[in-house]
Amino acid sequence: MDNETQGDGIVLTPNENRQRTRALSLLTDVSGLQDDRQGPKVPTQRSSGVVRLALETLHCMGVPLDARLVAQIVSIRHRVDRPVSIYAALSEVERRTQLRGGGNSVWVAPAIHATRLTPIPALLTRSDWGEVQRVVDVYTLRVLHLHILLKLLELWETARGRHDDTTTDRLAALAARYGRTVAGVSVSATFEPRVYRTAARDELSLIARLDRAHREDAAARLARHAPSIRAWGLPIVAIGTPKNYHIPHGVYCSHKGGV
Repeated sequence: MDNETQGDGIVLTPNENRQRTRALSLLTDVSGLQDDRQGPKVPTQRSSGVVRLALETLHCMGVPLDARLVAQIVSIRHRVDRPVSIYAALSEVERRTQLRGGGNSVWVAPAIHATRLTPIPALLTRSDWGEVQRVVDVYTLRVLHLHILLKLLELWETARGRHDDTTTDRLAALAARYGRTVAGVSVSATFEPRVYRTAARDELSLIARLDRAHREDAAARLARHAPSIRAWGLPIVAIGTPKNYHIPHGVYCSHKGGV
């Protein structure tokens, strides 16, 4: 069989071409990738199937989730495996889709930083959530961790009731990773749902109210902005750049000003 020449002039052997086709098949729901010189390859067009799974998972869990956890929960509950990078890019892909006038009435949106009101693309939310549910403050990540643990335990109980051993085992393993970091829980190989649940509720009782108050204050400030800002957050301004220059959404700088 003859070698195949790609559009960029690279000649692939039949075996290399099969491997390339297999790798690209993971992205069948997404067309378009960024150039290697622009950083990691991520989807640039909307995939209705991936978006639907992400939105359903966010609805199920009820709190902002990072892309890796979304991918894990989708894999466990729906037996659908997709690269984490696809979910990690969703909020930016959704933003571009909305700007073009496409998409649905509900879309994947980034969480919003409670102080700066800028987007946090690493945390995914739903556009139909209220501002309080989407903003993230200093205590919020811990509160989210505890809420996620409690929801995973709930899903585990449901799967066990259906005698779905595969889902039960995978949910137990995931919940155990969250449970062993809760105050008062010893690091143990034993899955202890009752201990995890009690400890999580006890810790939530100490920080949830304070976190809620801070998020409500941030949500009130966010609500005074235009709908586009409420949806996607304020543009991020780079340190040391001209006052009227904004970094596009999807590009973020560190506290030291490095992009």
